[in-house]
Order: sequence, then structure tokens, then C-alpha cells
Amino acid sequence: MTQSADLHYSGERIIPGEVPIDLELRHRRRYEFAALYAEERKVLDVGCGEGYGSAMLTERAQHVIGIDKSEEAIAHAAAKYAQRNVEFRCACAEQLPFPDASFDVVVCLELIEHAKDHIAVMEEIRRVLKPGGVLILSTPNRRVVSPGSPTPLSEFHIREFHVRETLRLCRGYFPEVELFTQRNPFAKSRRIIRWAMALDFLRLRKLFRRSSREQMKWGVRGALGETVKEQPDADRWAVVRGVNRNSHPIIAVCRKEK
Repeated sequence: MTQSADLHYSGERIIPGEVPIDLELRHRRRYEFAALYAEERKVLDVGCGEGYGSAMLTERAQHVIGIDKSEEAIAHAAAKYAQRNVEFRCACAEQLPFPDASFDVVVCLELIEHAKDHIAVMEEIRRVLKPGGVLILSTPNRRVVSPGSPTPLSEFHIREFHVRETLRLCRGYFPEVELFTQRNPFAKSRRIIRWAMALDFLRLRKLFRRSSREQMKWGVRGALGETVKEQPDADRWAVVRGVNRNSHPIIAVCRKEK
């Protein structure tokens, strides 16, 4: 298997092997969940990034197309994950280059918060889904990742959503919507980090680079014994049905009318 030049983690896309095991596992669990809906289906992975998730979907799907706006990421994915039932294309989520009703399943994980026009993304996803098709969408909970801030704290996010906003957005395009989240082993550290962020009235955290802020978070988690280094148990970051206002991430399974 040939590979393109290595991608490096900037904070925008997950790069397997370059991020903490917990961060990678959290994302992989979402793709494992999405794959449950992909059995022998034609699947579109919107915002596929490095391509590992599209490759995971091929284990169940009939055929997978992964798209991303980054030419570098697509070149990397096409070289690293080349196989019979997957292909990668450089494309914009706001203008999908596919005919109407092309896919049985669309997977859109941690993309909507990056989109310049999230309405166009939802319209395009609905357009390319077949009648009765399924969208699996996930997004960070604004209440958790940017508490008390009117704008996203992540430099890569354009707009973030809380639980009610996510539900309202999905119901605007799909008649059936069910919400899920993931079991979070960082319960203690999350409370401490949210408390510290809430006290940062002067937004002094913006003086630190994103990488430094992330290192601080992982330092707190490690000190509390919440992180793992290898062989995590099967339930770690498992996707579970139902949400509350502090659930993170928010995962929506949306079904188009037949």
C-alpha cells in the first residue's frame, strides 16, 4: 500500500497516530456507529479528512465516497486507503458534485461547525440522499466546548450548536430525528475545565496557542487518571441513545421520507 506525504495534526483534522489515543478513539467510535447503518449501502462521507473513517465504513458498505475540501487530505487518503470499494474526491460540502438521490447513507461527522454555510450543507445532503436514506451527523455541543462565549473558542469552527439548535436544524430537513451522544470518561476533568473557562472573564485563554490549551486539558485529564495509553475497554466512548444539555458530542440520526 503506497502512501502520500504524511499529514500532520493541526487541530483541524484527526490524524491517526499523531493525537492522544482517547481523541482518536472518540472519533473512531462515531464511525463504528455510523457503519451500523451502512450495511451493503452506497455511502457518502462528507468531510472525510485523512480518510481513516471512510476506510472503516468500507468494512460494511457496498461503496464509499469520501469528500473533503483539502486537496492535500484527499491525495493522502487516496494513496493510503486505496481499495476496491472506496474513492476520494476533493469537493465542497456546500455544493456536492453528485446527482439527486445518489446515496443510501450520508455520514457527516464534525463538519457542520466548520461550514461557511451550514444551511447549504444540509440542503445538499438532503438532495443527494435517496428516499428513506439516512444521515448520521455529529457536532460539538456549544455549551460544552465554548461555555459562556458568544463565538466559538476553536479557531477552526465558524458556528457551533447546542442540543436544541442541533435538533431544530435537523428537523428542518428530516421528519425523523433521533439524538445520541458518547459515554465520556472525562467527567471530573470536564467539570474542572468548564469551571476554569467560566472564570476566565477576560478571555486570557486566547493568549495561549491552541496546542498549549490542548496540552493543559490533557494534563488535567492525565493527573486525574482519566486517560488511557493502550488497550482501552470496549465501552470507552461508546455511542449511547439520548442527550441532555451537557452531552458532548451531539449525534443525530436523521431519516429522509420515503
